[in-house]
Amino acid sequence: MGLGQAESVAEQFARQAGGAPLSVNLLGGCSLTFGDRPVDVRGRKAKACMAYLALHHGQSMSRERLVGLFWSESGEEKARASLRQTIRELRDAFEAVGFKGFNAERLGLEIQGAEVKVDTVDLFRSLEAGVIPGSLLEQQRLAESVLAGYEELDPSFRIWLLAYRQTSTDRLIRNLEAMMDGAVPPRMARDAAQALLNLDPTHEVACRHLIRAKADAGDTAGALKIYKTLWDLLETDYDTEPAAETQALVVSIKLGDDLAPVHAPAEPANPPTTAERPQIAVPQVRMIELAELQTDRLLCFRHELLACLVRFREWQIVDHGEMQRVAPAPGADRRGDSGCYIVESSAYGSQTGTHLVLTLRDFVNSSYVWSERFDLSVANWFDVQREIARRIAAALRINISAERITRLARRPNLTVALHDRWVQGQALFNGYRADEFGQAEAIFRSITERDDGFSPAFSSLAQLKNSRHLAAPGKWRSSDTEAESLVFAQRAAQIDPIDSRAQLCLAWSQAMAGMYDAAHPSFHSAVALNDGDPWTLTSAAHGLAFLGDMDQAQLLERQMLGLVQMPSRTQWAYLVGTRFLHGDYAGSLEAAGAAQDIISNLPGWKAATLHHLGRHDEARAEMRRFLTLIRNNWHGTEASGDEAIIRWFLHNFPIHRRSDWERLRDGVHGAGAPFVHHEERRPVHIALG
Repeated sequence: MGLGQAESVAEQFARQAGGAPLSVNLLGGCSLTFGDRPVDVRGRKAKACMAYLALHHGQSMSRERLVGLFWSESGEEKARASLRQTIRELRDAFEAVGFKGFNAERLGLEIQGAEVKVDTVDLFRSLEAGVIPGSLLEQQRLAESVLAGYEELDPSFRIWLLAYRQTSTDRLIRNLEAMMDGAVPPRMARDAAQALLNLDPTHEVACRHLIRAKADAGDTAGALKIYKTLWDLLETDYDTEPAAETQALVVSIKLGDDLAPVHAPAEPANPPTTAERPQIAVPQVRMIELAELQTDRLLCFRHELLACLVRFREWQIVDHGEMQRVAPAPGADRRGDSGCYIVESSAYGSQTGTHLVLTLRDFVNSSYVWSERFDLSVANWFDVQREIARRIAAALRINISAERITRLARRPNLTVALHDRWVQGQALFNGYRADEFGQAEAIFRSITERDDGFSPAFSSLAQLKNSRHLAAPGKWRSSDTEAESLVFAQRAAQIDPIDSRAQLCLAWSQAMAGMYDAAHPSFHSAVALNDGDPWTLTSAAHGLAFLGDMDQAQLLERQMLGLVQMPSRTQWAYLVGTRFLHGDYAGSLEAAGAAQDIISNLPGWKAATLHHLGRHDEARAEMRRFLTLIRNNWHGTEASGDEAIIRWFLHNFPIHRRSDWERLRDGVHGAGAPFVHHEERRPVHIALG
C-alpha cells in the first residue's frame, strides 16, 4: 500500500455509506461542501457549530450545550437568540444546496440520515486501514491546524478546541508508532517515521529510523542533516541533547559501521501494552530534619510529581502497597528486569534549602538502576519533575520525546512566595475540615489577585466551592456559590486547556451548576487527555453516573479497576454512588464497606442501598447511625431535625435524571427517614464577559 491509495480509502468509506456526502474540512480552517457544491455558511460561529455537530455525527447536541460552548460571554437570553439566528443561517445554507440532513428541534440539533465526511476523522480511518495520508507527510503539526483561526471565537470553545487538537495529535502519534514498528514494507515504515517527525520534531525513535534509512541508502550527508536538525532543536528549545543511543548511531555512521536494518528497530517505538508496561510506585518521601513549610512543600511536590508521571502512557503508576501485594517477593529468582520499580526519595533540610535524593530500584531484584541528588526549591521543582521523568525513561530504555516531556511536565509562572501560599492553602483544603475552608479560600484568592495566570489556584477555588456543602453538613448549595465555582473552573481551563485536572474540575463545576449537557463533554475531555490516571477515571465515572450515562460510567470504572487492584478508600467512596445509580446495589454495598465512612454522607447511601436489597432492619439501623453522625457535625442555621438532614443529603448531588434522584430518596425513606419532595433547580448560566 502507498500514498496514492489514501484518497481511494476515503472514497471507499463514502461508497459504503451511499449518496453524496456532506464534507466538512477542518484542517486549516473550516469549509463545507455537499457533493460538489460549496455550502455558503458565512458566520464563523455557524461554521464552528456545524463542525462540532459533524464531529458528533449521530448525536443530538442540546441547545444548552451549544449556547455554553459558543456564547459563554453572553447573557442567557441573548445567547439563545444568537443560537436561533445561527440555526436559521445553517438551514438557509443547506436548503440552497439541497442538503436535508440538518435537523434542529426544540431540544437539540443533529445531522440525521446523511453521510458526513470529516477530514480529521478520515486521517484516523486511513491510518487504521494501513494508509498514510499525504497531508501528514507534507505538513508539520497537522492536528494543530484544526479549525485554525477559530481559537478566539469564545473562551469555552477555545478550551474544547485545544483539548481536541491535543487528543487528535496523541491518537495520530500512537497509530503511526504502531505502523513504524509493525511488519510493514520499509517505505511505509520510513513514511510513518517522517509523519511522526512532522507531528513531533523531537520524536527520537522516528529520527533514528530516518537516519538509518538515509545511511542505508548511502546518503550520509542526509542522515547527518537530520541529526543536526534534531540536535539544534533540542539544544535551543529544550536545553538538552539527543539520547545516548541516537548519538551512538551517528558515531557508527561516521565510522562506517554496519547498522541494524531500518525495518527492525532496536526497541519498540510504540508504548507497550498495559500488561507489558513497567509499573512504578512512588512511596512517601522520607523526611529528615525539615521545617513545617519544607514538609508541606515536599508533600505537595510528591502529589504534583505523581500527577506528572501518571500522564505518560509508557509506564503505569501504581500504589506502593499494591505493588507489595501483587509483585513477586523481593529476592525472588528472576532474570533480567522484573518490570516493577520503586522511586524512593529522602529529603533533608539545610540552611541553603531542601535536598532531595532519589533512586530508581527494581522491586524484585533490588538492583538500583538510577540515582541522583536534587537541590529542590519552589523555583525549580517543575524542572526537577521534568528531569525525573526524563531520567526514569532513560533508565528503563523508554523513548519519550523532549516535546512530550516538556508538555506533560509544564512549569507554571509563579513566584516562590505565592507558591508557598498555594502549598499552605492546599494543606488546609486537603484536611477537609469545614473550619479551615475559609482560610484556604482566602489564600487561593490572594494568589489569583497577585497572579491571574496560575491555573491550579483557580482549580483549587472551584473545588473548594464544589465541596463546601459536603464538608459542612447543613450548609446548602446555592446559585451564587455554583456560579463562582463555574467562573473559577472556566478560568483554570482557559489557562491550561490540555490539563486533564482542569477539565475534570470544569466538568464537576458545570454539573453542580445544573449544566449537565456541558458537563458531559468536559468529563470525556478529561478522560481523553489522561486515560491512564485512576483518579481521573474514578471521578469521571462518578460524574457521568450523576449525569445518567451509566454505560460510560461502568466502562470507566472497569478501566480504573484494571489499573488499581486495591482502590483507596476515597475511590471506593466514589464507587458507592456510581454503582447505586446504575442499580448495582450489591456492588454499592461492597464499596461502602471498603470506604469506611471516609465521607460523611456515605452511611446515607448505604442505608438506601440496604433498603433496595430488602435488608430492611439493617437499613433502618444504618439510617439511625447516619442521622446521629450528621447531627453531631451539623453546621446549618436551622435545627438539625431528621427532615432537615435528609433534605440536605438529597440536595448534595448533581443528579440529572429525576428517576435516579427518586430512587435515592425512596431508599432513604424506606430506611426510616422522612419523605421529602423533589425540588427543581434552575441551571446556572454564566456570562464570562
